[in-house]
Order: sequence, then structure tokens, then C-alpha cells
Amino acid sequence: MNDTGKHARPMLNPPHLGELIRESMDEVGWNVTQTAARLGCERGTLSRLLNGKAGVSANMALALEALGWGTADHWMRMQASYELAQARRHDASSGSRYVRASALLALAVTTAGCGQAEAGSEMEDAAPPDADVEAQMAANRLSAEEAAEGFDLLFDGESLDAWRGFRMDDVPAGWSAKEGALAFTPGVGGGTLITRDTYTDFDLRLEWKVDEGGNSGIFFGIVESTESAFQSGPEMQVLDNAGHYDGGDPLTSAGSNYGLHAPPEDVTRPVGEWNEVRIVRHGNQVVHWLNGAQVVEYEIASPEWEALVAGSKFIQWPDYGRHHEGHLGLQDHGDPVWYRSVRVRRISS
Repeated sequence: MNDTGKHARPMLNPPHLGELIRESMDEVGWNVTQTAARLGCERGTLSRLLNGKAGVSANMALALEALGWGTADHWMRMQASYELAQARRHDASSGSRYVRASALLALAVTTAGCGQAEAGSEMEDAAPPDADVEAQMAANRLSAEEAAEGFDLLFDGESLDAWRGFRMDDVPAGWSAKEGALAFTPGVGGGTLITRDTYTDFDLRLEWKVDEGGNSGIFFGIVESTESAFQSGPEMQVLDNAGHYDGGDPLTSAGSNYGLHAPPEDVTRPVGEWNEVRIVRHGNQVVHWLNGAQVVEYEIASPEWEALVAGSKFIQWPDYGRHHEGHLGLQDHGDPVWYRSVRVRRISS
């Protein structure tokens, strides 16, 4: 479809661009999974775009152009116009004189050389970059403070050298670096991912996000004398609480010490957004944080722990929670999942 087709209609008033993409999908009879595969993006990414929860990125615009659904420049101009219109409507309702910097910058870039008026005067009043943009720029890097404290970066956005599969020498085919994330793709070779190194006392920090109904987990204390990682390593649950049945039980909801200790409330962010995790183990004391909130605290081998394990499925595995030193792990539960900014600091006894 060329620029004079349906995609050329003005975007200063919604519908959002996702509706235009859906119209093209309907014309060729593709569903979300088929379209995402042809665009080379994650299904969740396309779903958010179709639902108006995300915009057209430069890479997406190029992919749409490759499908013949309009030029990349045209998509970027529509996206910029849409963002600017949204910002103006927000300003009108709030009385603010500020316009989103991202909208103005996009409009300036996509109209450069096209005889359009420069946005320089408006940029002077532009708001600071969005927090999510700043977070993306800082992803997979150690802050100066973290570097000084002795953190090691286990994933830099590209290399999986610090990882291998559970009871494997290499990384399973399903795990790869995609768009700055350590991603699992179902159906191409699975297995839980574990660190090559082992850890005793540690401070682990990372970010995760899942697709709709997604399930994964973060392990520690893994040994490889068992058939599965969960038979030895306690797990902090990673989950779409709203879309997965496990989210209905606090004991198996996101942030829990799976099956044993429940968070007091759901502090997860919406599907497709990054959730921040911190797990600290010092001796037998373990604390989970999720999105800045302490959600779980427990003591391994305490009377409470022993009683909870005795009443759970873990009682059948003698190695569960018994190994102070072990591997850290990221679970393959058969669903797409993404991790980034994985870093760890060893804590001296």
C-alpha cells in the first residue's frame, strides 16, 4: 500500500496507529502471531501497539515499509503528529504549557528537510525525557555506585557468556539476546538458564517483563544433582498476575517465595512493562523486593520454614532449599519472558 492509501489520513485526531495496522492485517487475513512474525517483533509488542498502549518505533516503521504498508517516513510522521496532538490535548485539559519532549523531537526529526517549521522554540519549553526512556538508556549498565559496591553485570544486553542451561554446557536455543533483553522464546529449545558461577550470600537485582498470561521464575541455591532446578532452588515467582491462574493465589503470585510465602499485596506493573526485582540472601535470611516494595522475608531452615515445606509439594525433594551455595537461575516455564539489567554482588559473611 502506498502513501496515498488509507494510511495517509491525518493523525491529528485519533484513531491511534494500531487501528491502521489492524486494518491492514484484516485485509491480508493475518492474526497477531502471524503479523508479529513478519514484522520481526514480539507478539506482546504488537499487541500493545494494536491496543494503543505503544507507538510506532523507527524499527517498526521500517518493518511496516518492508511489508508494503506505507513508507517508514510516513509512519514516523503520523506517529509524531499523533503524539503532538495527544500532548496538546493534555496541555489544554491541564493548563500546562509544556509539551512532551519525545513528541516534539519525533516531529522535528521526521519533518527535517520537508519545509516544515522548526520546533526549536517549543523545545525550549519541553519537559524532561520520560522516566521509561531514561531507564532504557541505563539498562544493562552498572551505576557508579553499584560498580563501587562490587556488583557484577551478568547480562550486558548482548552476551550470554555468564549463563548456561541447567545440566547443560551451553545456553539452550530458546534463550537469546533480543533488543537489549535476555529473552526466552518458546518452541525453539527450552530449559532453565543458570549462572556459570555459584553464589552463597548475595544481592541480586534485575528487571523482568512477561507477555499476557506469562509465567517464569528466579531461582537461587540451585544444584544439579536433581532433575529440575525447582527441586533444589527456592523461587521468586515471575508472573502476569492478572492473566495467569496462579495470580489468584498470593502464595503463587508474582514476588512470592513460590508456594511458601505470599506478598501482602500485588505491586506488579501492567503486562509489557518492566518490573524491578531485588533478592538478598545473607546466611539463611532472605528478602524479596518488587518494584521498590519489600514483599517477602523468610528464614531458610527455621521452624516456620520447615513446617511450610512439610506441607508443600517440596517435601518430596530432599535437596529443596538445603544448599547455601548454588547457581542463580531464570526459569523456562514455556512462556515468553524478558530479563535485563541482571547484576549481582557477593556479600561477605
